[in-house]
Amino acid sequence: MNRSDVMVSWDGMNKLDECLRAELSAAETYQVALRYVRQSDVARTLRRIHESHERRARALRERLRSAGGDLPRSSGTWGAVARLVQAGAHLLGDGPILRALEDGEERVSSLYALGVERCDPETRRLLEGDLRRQHEEAFALCRAIRKSVAAS
Repeated sequence: MNRSDVMVSWDGMNKLDECLRAELSAAETYQVALRYVRQSDVARTLRRIHESHERRARALRERLRSAGGDLPRSSGTWGAVARLVQAGAHLLGDGPILRALEDGEERVSSLYALGVERCDPETRRLLEGDLRRQHEEAFALCRAIRKSVAAS
């Protein structure tokens, strides 16, 4: 698809950029978390969630690229999530890591919901359709694995 084949509104471009940065940051944060989790079933689930973030980032990147948008040079951060994981939550076990990841997923949920109504119809369909569904599935996995670890 050529750059001129896709028309995306200014609000749509900004939202795509914002969501792409969040997905890239999430994928990076899950990579860090995977270095520290101790339980193999937790690691398997986190890998699935990481792959989901990677897929969504690819879809967003392609949409931005095909619309002629500039791709972000950095992922930004999940703020407290990334800092908690990197600052030593691994010393306390899987629970704090999973709570931090769940908090980050909550922020991504808000991101996919807020301001989408200002986007062009195609961008809105992308964000409210497959990408949001994939996010909700990943968020449910994160929540479930965190509850499972907390109960054990």
